[in-house]
Amino acid sequence: MTTKLEAFNGEVPRDSRKINNNTFSYNNGKNQEVIRLHETDIMRINANGTITLDSGGWKTATTKARMNEYLPSNYRVYQEKYNWYVSNGLESIPFYDGIVLPKAFKKGSKKSDRIVKKEKALTKQINKYIALLDDFEKLPLPGGGDCWYCLFFDSDIKGGNRSQNTSHLVGHLEDDYIMGSILVNSLRSMGHSDDGIGYHLHSEPNSYSRSMIKRALKKFLRLSLGLVK
Repeated sequence: MTTKLEAFNGEVPRDSRKINNNTFSYNNGKNQEVIRLHETDIMRINANGTITLDSGGWKTATTKARMNEYLPSNYRVYQEKYNWYVSNGLESIPFYDGIVLPKAFKKGSKKSDRIVKKEKALTKQINKYIALLDDFEKLPLPGGGDCWYCLFFDSDIKGGNRSQNTSHLVGHLEDDYIMGSILVNSLRSMGHSDDGIGYHLHSEPNSYSRSMIKRALKKFLRLSLGLVK
């Protein structure tokens, strides 16, 4: 369970108050009322009435639910296939981190369209990467020659490494480089024990374990790279 200390990374604002599970409200000293989920400020209500939304790269069902709970009733964040959108009751535009309401609707959707185009390209790249697993008779196991970042995995951190550097994951996608460590990290992120992971990595092609590994890897990459799960 996230504590107030964890949610504020060791510094707790005096006026912070818990408003939901793992969710706090506080004033950041810049005349902004902030809604924080875990350690991410997902909503900033500015003095001029505008609202800034930011998933922090965590485009999860919980993030979306919290945004919708505290947004004015005319706004709604929703998911269509693998993309998020924001509706003002009259029209919808693609969501992007840092979007400011209602300004984003007045300016048009050129920026958000670019974001969605980039996300669709990344999704295509991930799907191609996942398909590479079909070519393995035996899946690779972790070894000393694996990516340095992938070798040091922390299940409590998005992307698995404390540096928050996800560029190595993009590099693996571009190079079609699948190693044992990234498969282990994907399964750990879904809560599998090391004993269970060892069993799954030795699975045969077309088995249930192989299908599960593909799903885990896809979910891990999408979440690590800031896409909707």
